[in-house]
Amino acid sequence: MNAVAARSKERLKGLKGTLEARKRKELEEMTQLLDDLAKNLEAELSKEEPKQLSLFSEEERTQIRRDRLALEARLRRIPEERERERLAIEERYAGLVDHTFPVAVVLIVPASFAKGVSER
Repeated sequence: MNAVAARSKERLKGLKGTLEARKRKELEEMTQLLDDLAKNLEAELSKEEPKQLSLFSEEERTQIRRDRLALEARLRRIPEERERERLAIEERYAGLVDHTFPVAVVLIVPASFAKGVSER
């Protein structure tokens, strides 16, 4: 049984390293994605409003204002979303429990079959 425990510990060490690398990758990808989103929103918000806004209908001007407010609101939510996603990823990889199941295979072969194979 000591051999099973030793092999189990060795395998678990490798798996923990793999899971830690996967967690770091997920965190990096999530951070990069939200950083890119923030940059795109900031770029869109830094654009000037159309110079001849008065040529637009009232409905179009209202829609432009709503769009801008929606972009600003989304940009404000990014830090909170970044923290929420970080915590979700941390939680997903926390509290992992290992289970070791020793396995053995026993073959039962009739004596007559074993003799016939060895004589051939």
